[in-house]
Amino acid sequence: MSGKRIENEEQYEKSLAWLREKAKKLDDPLFDGPERDKLMRTYDFVADQVQRYRWRDADAKS
Repeated sequence: MSGKRIENEEQYEKSLAWLREKAKKLDDPLFDGPERDKLMRTYDFVADQVQRYRWRDADAKS
């Protein structure tokens, strides 16, 4: 995602799939350290972008 905004349903669906995949990795108690911290920051960013896309989508429909 690297700073990109979600613009359409395809990107939204791909982002959700990425979040599900990475959530499994983040849930692993053996996955720790700087790599986990970096992934967590990216995960939080993508989750925020998914939510913002849904808000924009809902606003556009009202």
